Amino acid sequence: MTKDMVASGQCSGLGLGFRRKSVVSLKFRRRELTKMIKEDFENNRIVNLGKYTNQAKWLAVGLDSMMYKELTWQKLLYQCSDRLIKFLVNAIPNWLNSPDNLRRWKVQGDHKCELCGNRNANLAHILGGCPWVLNVESIFPRENRYLWRHNCVLLIIARAIQSKLREVNSSPVRSSLPPIIFVKSGEKKPGSSSTPLRFGLLESARDWVCDFDLPEFHSGQSSFVFPHIVCSTPLRIDGYIMSMSEKMCIAGPELTVPMEELIHHWHSKKMSKYQEILENKSSDWKVTRLALEVGSRGFVPPSFGASLKMLGFTSSEISTLRKKCSLMSQRCSYVIWLNRANSEFKPWRFHDK
Repeated sequence: MTKDMVASGQCSGLGLGFRRKSVVSLKFRRRELTKMIKEDFENNRIVNLGKYTNQAKWLAVGLDSMMYKELTWQKLLYQCSDRLIKFLVNAIPNWLNSPDNLRRWKVQGDHKCELCGNRNANLAHILGGCPWVLNVESIFPRENRYLWRHNCVLLIIARAIQSKLREVNSSPVRSSLPPIIFVKSGEKKPGSSSTPLRFGLLESARDWVCDFDLPEFHSGQSSFVFPHIVCSTPLRIDGYIMSMSEKMCIAGPELTVPMEELIHHWHSKKMSKYQEILENKSSDWKVTRLALEVGSRGFVPPSFGASLKMLGFTSSEISTLRKKCSLMSQRCSYVIWLNRANSEFKPWRFHDK
């Protein structure tokens, strides 16, 4: 190993340059050397990829770490169809035949967005930024394609939260008093260790209710309204969780399904937008904001799990939920890509797997 070759720094009273005889086997040395060489090649690969501006945007937003969690072999082999895999493999490095790529590749033809006519339409334009979808399709008496994808993912989260609230409400309340610890004569008192809250923010009450701005939660003439008893606001939020006994309200989870490059931007924007609820809430209510993001290509940031832990979700529950949300986002984005020239798109609901 390199440390053995150049010697390690002294940190004891032994003489300068003193080294104990190494007991590391030759097999271990070879394995570690192979590991170092692989890491060196991987670092060089990442450096070279950084030279390609359009194809390596995922490097700038940390998608490489998300890929290890989302694009697993098990998922690719057993959950994704061949066409979906092909779409994902080409969407990540921006190899799809979007109008801007066709013009860049000098393919003959009048390449433009078939919905709004933009001649520089890229993948982000098609999957999340087409003005025709945002300004025209949104007027139609149905979900526009971006809202449809958002609601498909939100429905998975909403049903998981409903299940979690049923679990919380049916559980006994833990005593708020610390346990009495008896110490035998001559023994030391053990260090004080606070017992972690099992249900996070939901631990203090057993009358939690929730509502979400989804068609599945409202039928007929009923509509979603943020509880005026908490805050009178015109803001349209995705949902809320509330306890009347403790006067606690969780504003959210507020979901966004943006391009992965914009995840941090939209998280900050949503948190700032709903700051008004904290400023104008009733004085006797405690309000917490909660924002979630799922990338339009299915990559889920670490903040997704951290936010759900605040609601008492376990690691295994979060893992299952992020897989479902990731796959749903990918499937919906693939449908949006296939319908990039279809102005008569009609939404429906996928069955989450």
